[in-house]
Amino acid sequence: INMVQTLHDVLKRTGVDPATLSLEITETVFRRGRNEAVAALNGLKELGVSLIVDDFGTGYSSLDSFAESPFDALKIDRGFIRDMATNFRHRAIVRTIVQLATTLGMQTIAEGVEEPVQLEVLNQAGCRLIQGYLVARPMPLLRLLPFLEGWGSTSRPVPGELPETMQVPLDRRSAEARAGRESAFSRRRPRIPLRRAARAAPAGV
Repeated sequence: INMVQTLHDVLKRTGVDPATLSLEITETVFRRGRNEAVAALNGLKELGVSLIVDDFGTGYSSLDSFAESPFDALKIDRGFIRDMATNFRHRAIVRTIVQLATTLGMQTIAEGVEEPVQLEVLNQAGCRLIQGYLVARPMPLLRLLPFLEGWGSTSRPVPGELPETMQVPLDRRSAEARAGRESAFSRRRPRIPLRRAARAAPAGV
């Protein structure tokens, strides 16, 4: 099946504006061969649609393939989002994906965002687009329209403030630096010798 021709015919028949259509494509597209895949992607891009890499980071295609492809955005797999508030490795991966996408002129979309704290960590990493239950669960059209109308005032999710005990650095180096500062602070705290403390304790304790 010629995907490019098929999509061209569908757009022509339905009158849909290609600029309003985004196609999510997994990394497996490159398994058929890099040259063939890039040619097909360029053909789709010429139709005017947007191309998004779905579940980025879970496949095994080379980064060089992405550099040669006309993608508009990378969608970060939910596997990296789920525990990134407590997993510095996943935070580092998310930040690296955001930096890669920015360098290549692409946007990043985080999928599976369910908690305000995840949104806060994504904001710190520079990711500005999200998808998940934090935004909304699936809903019928009659509920979707009012939801979209109230997006700016009532529907838009708000990042959650990180508790003092959960200020999460984005990478291991920051985490180690923070641990070092906390260790130095604990060493500076005054300590009462055990013998003095025993003499100062009230009688009968």
